[in-house]
Amino acid sequence: MSLSEQPARSKPAGLRALIQSLLINLLGPYIVYSLAEPHFPPDSTTPLLLSAIVPAVEFTILYWRQRVIDVIAIISFTQLLAGVAITLLAHTAHAAIVGHALMPAALGLVFALSIFTNQPLLKPLSRQTMAGNDKERQARFDEMAKKEGARRVFIRLTWVWAVAQTFTSAILLFLADHLANRYYVLASPIITYGILGLLIWGGIVYGRRAVAAAMARKEAAPPQG
Repeated sequence: MSLSEQPARSKPAGLRALIQSLLINLLGPYIVYSLAEPHFPPDSTTPLLLSAIVPAVEFTILYWRQRVIDVIAIISFTQLLAGVAITLLAHTAHAAIVGHALMPAALGLVFALSIFTNQPLLKPLSRQTMAGNDKERQARFDEMAKKEGARRVFIRLTWVWAVAQTFTSAILLFLADHLANRYYVLASPIITYGILGLLIWGGIVYGRRAVAAAMARKEAAPPQG
């Protein structure tokens, strides 16, 4: 197998870690919130703060063991810091939840801005997802990223992520107005990480097809000279 064929066929090295992060970040905060909620006043923000312990611990253990941070952990940690700040500033649990619901839209704005700064975020995120901590896979990804059309792929995917994150916030705001706090804490990560998982899977499939199509066009092109 040639070097040019490998990026389209190799399996994502970081996918197993991503699935593990998804499960931890889906169930952990809800369990902690459910255990803490009966011990505080009805509209207290403390259970929300305590539920943030799970992604914080997961992020710390992941980095301590592997010195590698996966895509889910990066986004979780960023939202964790923002969520803690919002919860500390909010006067009620519902206000904190509304603030949390707006965080994906803020993340989507960051993705959009990265395009205009000529650094689409999907390029480094794709590299980590596809290559993990494998130096050989990283080198193959870097070689693939230099190919004609690769930049357009990263820009398109970054736009998709920006729009999808805004859509996520719209769903979460609806849930914040229609669900009790406890059920929102359960539903929120399902929606957030469910959409995130679809984005990662869709990005991998789209990226592979784009690379395969580019190689097919190159092979079909008549030889120069």
